[in-house]
Amino acid sequence: MRHQADQDHHDSLPNQIGWLKKAGFHEVDCVWRHILWTVVTASKSVLPKSD
Repeated sequence: MRHQADQDHHDSLPNQIGWLKKAGFHEVDCVWRHILWTVVTASKSVLPKSD
């Protein structure tokens, strides 16, 4: 349990979605959640490399 206490930090779903949007992701959605577990999807456009 010590590892969990040191490593497993929870934040609210709205905060996590906000961080993804701030990082440039769009179409952010929580498609499943149960108690503390969630599945979040998001898309981010990638610019093609120029030579």
